[in-house]
Amino acid sequence: MNNMIECQHIKKTFLDGKIEQHVLTDINFNVQPGETVAIMGASGSGKSTLLHLIGGLDKPSAGTINIAGKAIHTLSEKERCQWRNTTLGFVYQFHHLLPEFSLLENVAIPLLLQHQTITQAEERAKDLLAKVGLGDKLHRRIGEVSGGERQRAAIARALITQPGCVLADEPTGNLDHDNAQKILDIMLKLNQDFNTSLIIVTHDPHIAHKMQRLLLLENGMFAE
Repeated sequence: MNNMIECQHIKKTFLDGKIEQHVLTDINFNVQPGETVAIMGASGSGKSTLLHLIGGLDKPSAGTINIAGKAIHTLSEKERCQWRNTTLGFVYQFHHLLPEFSLLENVAIPLLLQHQTITQAEERAKDLLAKVGLGDKLHRRIGEVSGGERQRAAIARALITQPGCVLADEPTGNLDHDNAQKILDIMLKLNQDFNTSLIIVTHDPHIAHKMQRLLLLENGMFAE
């Protein structure tokens, strides 16, 4: 089976004035298609930095990252943007939905960026919003729905392009326990339905232990 994600000897160093900060020192791991992985670690351990590297939002200082067989760090900025919109989905602690648009319009936007017709994009968006329990709130704006509903819409938006992998950075961190559980259940159900790999950065052991694999980030490396 070909891996969805392959990270080999990833290093990331930041300059703070003249001082080098070695955030990631030697990251090695693979993720298979449809696999669910949790990444845990102390604040400042580099979890979000790693997710940004996998997502092509930043480049590693050293090492290689292959996503679906493509070495993403070798792509131009324009190529990475196009690639991200077809291969990856992103879910953050804060939903990043656009308040001037309805839930339906927000979820349809990634397909419109792929030059699909409004009709095609909205039909797909309606289907996904129904799957996350928002089929009766298609035309509500962000200010008219709850925090949990906003996060469900963000999950639908992340999956609308049928990405090979979803990267989630503390996706339940802004929610109460009941809503966090609902969001987790929805993400795991959609992971099974679409065979989409799922990588979740979390501080919540309850969430982490529902994933197939848990990786602990310490001193710039993984202890599995």
